[in-house]
Amino acid sequence: MENSSFSKLLTFSLIIILIFPNVLNIPTTCLSQTEPTTLLDGLDYPIGVTVNQKGEIYFTEYASPGEGKLKVLLPNGNVKTILSNLTTPTGIVVDSENNLYFAETASGTIKKLSSNLKKIEIIAEGLVAPWGLALDGKGNLYVTEKTVNGTLTKINLQTKQKTVILKNLNVSYGITIDQQGNLYFTEYLSGTLKMLPANQNQPVTLLKNLTYPYTVIVDDEGNLYFSEKIGTIKKLPKNGLEPVLILSKLGRVYGMALDKLGNLYFTVFGEPMVRGTGSLKKFILKEVNLPNLITKLEEKIGNLETKLNKTLKEIETLKSNFEVASNQIQVLTGQIAILTWGLVGLGILTIFSLIFALNLKRKIGKRK
Repeated sequence: MENSSFSKLLTFSLIIILIFPNVLNIPTTCLSQTEPTTLLDGLDYPIGVTVNQKGEIYFTEYASPGEGKLKVLLPNGNVKTILSNLTTPTGIVVDSENNLYFAETASGTIKKLSSNLKKIEIIAEGLVAPWGLALDGKGNLYVTEKTVNGTLTKINLQTKQKTVILKNLNVSYGITIDQQGNLYFTEYLSGTLKMLPANQNQPVTLLKNLTYPYTVIVDDEGNLYFSEKIGTIKKLPKNGLEPVLILSKLGRVYGMALDKLGNLYFTVFGEPMVRGTGSLKKFILKEVNLPNLITKLEEKIGNLETKLNKTLKEIETLKSNFEVASNQIQVLTGQIAILTWGLVGLGILTIFSLIFALNLKRKIGKRK
């Protein structure tokens, strides 16, 4: 079994794939999912989305002025409305203590909702169309403005002091921050994705000539994911020069969030003039390493072959034991047959003996 033609062919194929992937143009990694999963639909112009450590997904519905909502999708699938009658809520983020921060674009305010979902506090006001939000884990909130000549503003959450870091941004919808404190943001009208290195005041252009980029998010490894108006989500690998297409034909994606498991959550705005056509989706970004997967499959196949060989040996042993038992049964059956015929013969002999004895007794009686 171990030296079968199938095993040899499998081993040869694995060697070719592992050693010559470039020659055969075989990718060594692939995404574990090809299409997003719709978690909710029928939403009223969803914009921002964030997920906490419990797996609770919070998102905003822009709706129309005064009709905006903040909702949560719980891990059990239930949806709850947390706040209503908001003034065009957009960006939203959650901190390590599960406090929520969200922007109300039309009113120019940033608000905080306590972790128990009971207390609302104004963090900043007087902003011009605030949209994108990012937390640095050090008590600072960064805000971008969806306007020409907009700003990137830093807000100290303790003192509520606002500090303008960058000016003249060309409509910035999205902002995110990595573990090193580097800020990444989009400029919609100029079609650029930029980085502001930590503790510096001059941004660096990472990508240009993009098709109206909306939001951007960074993972723990430094990979960037951003959306474009044409309905795409792309990935810019860490230290990469060219983006990679992840998803397309989505519509307007204004909000994205990542969890620790490699899941990407994003909102699809829906038809601009038709309310209730938006959705919340999930996409698994975790990549499958093909060489590692093939190695694991080979190990499993080897284990299965070992178990199969062991099972076959056990079957052979059982077969041999069965044949021995069958022979013994045949011998025993023959012995039983002989014994049976012997008993039958003895019975017949006994009957004839009784008959003979009776006849003899009668003859003796007549003579007397």
